[in-house]
Amino acid sequence: MTEGSVRPADNPFASRRIDGLDFRLNDREWKVLIDDLEARGGRGAVIGTHGSGKTTLLEGLACRLAGNVVWVRLNAESDRPAVTVLEALNNEIGPGHTVLIDGAEQLAPWSWWRIRRRLRAAGTIVITSHRPGRLPTLYECATDPELLKDLVAELAPEVVETVDLEALFHRQQGNIRSCLRELYDRYAGTGTGKVPEFGSIPSACPPTSGSCWHPRRGQYRGPSPRSRSRHRGHP
Repeated sequence: MTEGSVRPADNPFASRRIDGLDFRLNDREWKVLIDDLEARGGRGAVIGTHGSGKTTLLEGLACRLAGNVVWVRLNAESDRPAVTVLEALNNEIGPGHTVLIDGAEQLAPWSWWRIRRRLRAAGTIVITSHRPGRLPTLYECATDPELLKDLVAELAPEVVETVDLEALFHRQQGNIRSCLRELYDRYAGTGTGKVPEFGSIPSACPPTSGSCWHPRRGQYRGPSPRSRSRHRGHP
């Protein structure tokens, strides 16, 4: 670290700050969303584009749903995604289990059919996907410049006044995840603890289709060859 540079722990867009962000349910409350899920027989899909908050919403649900939560993460470069899911479900799945599959669009139709059969006894199943169709749509994630401004205002209020967030939003094509990534990199790259106006320095890490934001670590990382399931009681 060079003299005067910003420590990762002091970056307002680092993990300890991102951890405190909850998904913004603009049109309903969490209880209403869970009631909607129950009305769909405990089956639902969270739909949205890259960086629209699907994983964040799923994390919010994970700590609010009853039962033993089994979480499986997939991405565009997951190695044999169907095998990854089936191995995560190697124990008996019953009514007391809530299964969350993040990135279900990676599963081929035949693989999804096999997994649906394997999960027939599960109490709750929620998936994220880019397109509707595999389970009844529970929530459709959408982004706009005002959402980005709201999140940035919570993390670093001074940035709202010094950065053209609307231009950032459109440059990243509405991908909130990539917007926060660029802010993290730009904040760290100045060495002054301030975010410069866009255009004054190059982006340190342009977004790539193979990387994903890890909110618990405050960083982007490439996909691991095998996604891991985990039992969670907290977000």
